[in-house]
Amino acid sequence: MASSLFITDVLKQVKNKYLALIGDAEQFYLEFDDTIGRYQKEQNRLNEAKHQLETIIAFEKSNGYYPAIKDQSDTEAYLNELQQIIDKSRAAIKTLEPRILGGYRRRTAMVNELADIIIGNTLNEKDANKFITTLVLRSPLPSAHSRCPSNEKNKPIYIAAWTACLFHRLVEQSLIDDKSILEKVPTMVPSADNEDVLEPNPDMLNHYICEVLRPIVIASLIHQIGSYSVDASQFYKGNRYRLLNDKEREGLIKAIFENTNRYLEYGLGKPDQEAFSFQEAEDYKKAVNRYDLTDSILKGYVKPNNAMGNLLRIPMIYSSFLMSTKPKHDYSIIYKAYDIIKSGIDKELIHAGFGTQFLKMVGQFPLGSGIYFISTESGQPERAIVIGMNPPEYNSAIVKQMTRRQIKYDDFSQTLVSYESNLLNEQARKNSDFGSAYYEKQFPRGFTWNPAEFWEIEINQDTFWRRDNTLKTN
Repeated sequence: MASSLFITDVLKQVKNKYLALIGDAEQFYLEFDDTIGRYQKEQNRLNEAKHQLETIIAFEKSNGYYPAIKDQSDTEAYLNELQQIIDKSRAAIKTLEPRILGGYRRRTAMVNELADIIIGNTLNEKDANKFITTLVLRSPLPSAHSRCPSNEKNKPIYIAAWTACLFHRLVEQSLIDDKSILEKVPTMVPSADNEDVLEPNPDMLNHYICEVLRPIVIASLIHQIGSYSVDASQFYKGNRYRLLNDKEREGLIKAIFENTNRYLEYGLGKPDQEAFSFQEAEDYKKAVNRYDLTDSILKGYVKPNNAMGNLLRIPMIYSSFLMSTKPKHDYSIIYKAYDIIKSGIDKELIHAGFGTQFLKMVGQFPLGSGIYFISTESGQPERAIVIGMNPPEYNSAIVKQMTRRQIKYDDFSQTLVSYESNLLNEQARKNSDFGSAYYEKQFPRGFTWNPAEFWEIEINQDTFWRRDNTLKTN
């Protein structure tokens, strides 16, 4: 299902669609009081007037006379007033409904399309590696003025991709116990092109995407959409990246959380049974299940041990290192992301079962990061970019080797670098043919590097992602 476009073009497309979603959300919040707010007031006024009118009429039918109404000298005149309120509210609702329903449809189409691109690029491990790695490689450098705003826009996409990958792994490991979800998971069948290769049953896959994967990915995509609300903007004071004191931070978190849930309910629209005909009862049930799944994740991610909430919570924490929006950022901190997740598990701040599986998936060296290793072939330090999730050992790394005998190098194979040959390991340096003086001179910036410095300048994305199934061990 992955796009045939270059992965960089896919990511540009995804980001542009997310920017459009943000722009629409900002307008939604600006117009909320005049549209949804007014609609709700008119709906409440209509329901209250109808209830009073029906109660008075029912009383008259049972007793043969009208009841006495507090502060009303003429009940019949009051009935006329109620009818006028009903007529006026219905007219206002009729005027507002097309605008509101149009907003529901537009935003739903936008998030569905965005989610489907991410899902299509994370259904299998090979595509997911390419999608996530390239997203990191395209990140601005730590010193770039565009880093914070760029990472802020890319972060929900990055989180959504890892959320999808984590969910796939949890299903494979039988750690999802929701029967309503499990019954939708496609069975694996031989591929039409190659019987030796298994793929999800095509007849089940689309239903699975629509009813399970989309709601999960949408939750990740919109979990911070409330940050573009009018309420949240009051805390930024013109700078979304300024440091906040504790009171401001608590207020901002609350504003984002409340307005994100407001966006889900009134921006995308909570399913309304009256909008479905009797024949569409099953469609209504599906719509409610999709909404509830997204809602449960958005409300649950703040709770350390909420299982479904941790589908979002864990990638959120991880992303704060890889897609940092702090004004000052030290690139080397990304190599601490693994340790932070592990610490969160130990402190019971992260769901242990889900967190453990996430660590096995990401390994100690993040996708898109740069490492140096001693090549068993050349005996020399070589550069590499981490390109594969699920390394066999937490401190090993599946990489694309970028140099050979320290000269620019390109082939179609992948290399599994063990920790024993990783230059971050002091013992690997001691076991090499080079002394400490050499390492001090040749690696003044340390034993990691940022491949983003070379991406799209010295690294050709086309040849970089040409792969065969060879995995060399080092």
